[in-house]
Amino acid sequence: MRKSKLYLETSVWNFLFADDAPEKKQATIRLFQEIEAGKHEIFISETVIIEINDAHDAKRKLLEEQINKYKPVLLEEDDEVRFLAEMYVEKGVLTYNHYRDLLHLAFLRFTE
Repeated sequence: MRKSKLYLETSVWNFLFADDAPEKKQATIRLFQEIEAGKHEIFISETVIIEINDAHDAKRKLLEEQINKYKPVLLEEDDEVRFLAEMYVEKGVLTYNHYRDLLHLAFLRFTE
């Protein structure tokens, strides 16, 4: 059986600790159980790392521990990713105010 490829943006990692959203937390825990069972190959990007580094110290430490535990493949931002993000802005998907979100969308091309 072929593993599915999943790009996990920052919110997914945060949902592991979302005590205020128990349904999302439980769904995310189940997802990570599947990852541990080898059902999925996971990816993150430099954008995820930047967003985690922006978190307060305690939260950042928790998120870094999870990244280190699950060892996702790190995708580097390149010209193609930036080009796609720019195209999303031009097409009105989102504005530059949401550029990091557009980068996350652009990184999805690696999971096809």
